[in-house]
Amino acid sequence: MENRPHKRSALQSILEIDQEIMKLITRRSHILLNLRRAKGRGSVPEVQTEKQLRQAWEREAGKLSRDPKMVRQLFTLLQEVEVIQFTDAAETRGAFNLSPALRPVDIALPGMPSQRELRLRVALAAALGAPCSLTVLVLSDTLSDFMKSLSQAGAELSYDASAGVLTCKQAERPQFAERVIYAGDDTLSFYLLSAMALCSPGKTKFTGAANLKIADFSVWRNTLPLLGSRLANMVPKSNGLPVHQECSAMFPQEIVLPAALPYDGVLSLVLMSCTWDTPITFKAGENPHLDAVMDELTPIFSDSNVHFSRAAEEVHIQPGATVRQKPSLPMDTFLTSVLLTFPVIAGGRSAVSGAWDAGNINSKAFSAFFKAAGLTMTVSQMGIEGKAQTGLALAQDKSALSIDLPALVAAVANLDVEHLPLSLVILAGVARVFGTAPLALAGREGKRVDFGLAQDFLGRLGFSIREGNEPCIVPRADADTAPDLTWTSPDPMWAMAFSLGAYLRPGIKLTNPGIVAELMPAYWTFFNGLPVPTLTSKPKDAAPEKPKRRRIITE
Repeated sequence: MENRPHKRSALQSILEIDQEIMKLITRRSHILLNLRRAKGRGSVPEVQTEKQLRQAWEREAGKLSRDPKMVRQLFTLLQEVEVIQFTDAAETRGAFNLSPALRPVDIALPGMPSQRELRLRVALAAALGAPCSLTVLVLSDTLSDFMKSLSQAGAELSYDASAGVLTCKQAERPQFAERVIYAGDDTLSFYLLSAMALCSPGKTKFTGAANLKIADFSVWRNTLPLLGSRLANMVPKSNGLPVHQECSAMFPQEIVLPAALPYDGVLSLVLMSCTWDTPITFKAGENPHLDAVMDELTPIFSDSNVHFSRAAEEVHIQPGATVRQKPSLPMDTFLTSVLLTFPVIAGGRSAVSGAWDAGNINSKAFSAFFKAAGLTMTVSQMGIEGKAQTGLALAQDKSALSIDLPALVAAVANLDVEHLPLSLVILAGVARVFGTAPLALAGREGKRVDFGLAQDFLGRLGFSIREGNEPCIVPRADADTAPDLTWTSPDPMWAMAFSLGAYLRPGIKLTNPGIVAELMPAYWTFFNGLPVPTLTSKPKDAAPEKPKRRRIITE
């Protein structure tokens, strides 16, 4: 009987095609890298090369897709691909293994200052050329990139790593005209820089990394003419960076905010308006963000002697500000909440010293969430402390826990969507003890976590989603034997949540641990030191001195 070849399944065919695509992407990346290295050695300039590649790509890819935006974004992502150059050491190291000690934690650390407010304070001080010293503890990658951007415009900033202090020196105001500013990879940074540049008459070129290249700044482009400026995208049919910004430094007395202008765009305009030397009134119109923006900026304005007045659906800002030389910043809500989640999962205590802004909307939401999760919290002038008798990862039965499940799910709905990964870990821990837990993917303002991402995340932690009228999280029967331990995180918040999930499934692996440096570069030092962690690495033992060679001289 003739042996017929086994017919490949559709899944196998797709997997083989994907492998071929990866090989082609790797080959393309290496060739492109060589082209860029050849720049300045008589080769075609990089800008001209990219233009030729883009035009050819759009011409051919346009035959396959009717979505021109997707075609442009895919090309941009291909241009940004950096294929890992594996060494023998890198190949043996592989993904980052997460296996924390399954014991109650005893955490006592200084709180990281609010990373968002920190950037806003730096932006205001730099825009005014005012002296200012800020305790940052550890400099995140995002803030480091922002400092470099400001320095390109002439701001004088420095960071003392030993003291953890960022200093803005007395200097002239930044000048953006006729300069090229690299805005990094964060949209808030670009909005702040662009709003700061509005008072520098002339033309500025802004460039950025992959996220800003594929971002949609079309609403921002339509907003700037209302402020005497113009934004021109340098890549045809693109809404992202690079862009040219032409500014007149002439401002209207009032502006009605476009309805679609995003929160960070509104915030950047209102914050920088006190540096424009012209009074201005912002009217909300159909834009929903002005009130929330003012709630966030009021502490900074009050601390910086900015004169403003709020009325129904409008805000009036007077020019001028006096930046406090050593302002105190509240603790970062998310990073503090990460530290408080450890005793919920592992048991023990977590004490974080610093100013906890209990009135902050995210602080209120997390406080309600942790209380429902059974954490006993104490807030004082010294900071915040949370204690749990037994953690979800170590509890043998539900009688050892004091969890208010309905209140826990209700509290999730008040969290910012970016903070929901932490709640998924805790709900998975509840499912471990109770056998099931409700699936909550919608946060404040109805914003939702992508279902596929949540499913993939929970799957790596040893759980699955049982769909139905009320989807729920359930433990997987094969979690102890299944090989699907490795995961790639889309952002720092998911990565930190994944590390907490290692208590529920020790031995899971993260392929991109460096992503947490965007928020907290010392995080893995902290994590590896559990259950009693620090933020500083242990000094390596000094190598013993080699014995001196004896010299015997004979005559």
